[in-house]
Amino acid sequence: MTQEEARRQALIAFGGIEKTREQCDQARTVAPLETLLREVCYALRSLRRAPAFAVPAFLTFALGIGATTAVFSVVDRILFRSLPYRDAARLVSVGIVAPIEPTEFMLGYSYYEWQDHRTPFEILTSWTGSNNCDLTEQSTLRLACASVEANFLPALGVGPLFGRNFSSEEDRPNAPRVAIIS
Repeated sequence: MTQEEARRQALIAFGGIEKTREQCDQARTVAPLETLLREVCYALRSLRRAPAFAVPAFLTFALGIGATTAVFSVVDRILFRSLPYRDAARLVSVGIVAPIEPTEFMLGYSYYEWQDHRTPFEILTSWTGSNNCDLTEQSTLRLACASVEANFLPALGVGPLFGRNFSSEEDRPNAPRVAIIS
């Protein structure tokens, strides 16, 4: 028999290349599923035979899944989601961190020097730390507030919810200006 005739006879005997390929693909997809099902059944039988081991195992899994979910919920908001401001990727914080002060800060002279020569920055603004304040003198509602510059809200790309934005006349020392940051 010639090589060509032998090939033709082999294809007839084995059912063709496509049929063989389909059988191999089917064997590859079904076997792992059957193996997984057998392994799960074996694990469940083993756990049913040893309840003293099964209860702590399930509690450990539940605790692990719960802790992972809680940590991811916090990390997701802090690290993965962008800030709710326009062009949030362009916002940066510039300051000094010292061993005696746990929060970032900048000295007044340095800040005004940066403000005069802010070539890498489009807008430079500042705020003093968050503290508690009352909405009105009669209200007992406590809010988180901060003293800010007049260009603070425009730098974030947001506007005030009520009223107007701060004016540049209010942007001088001892001028009352408070933004509610809650």
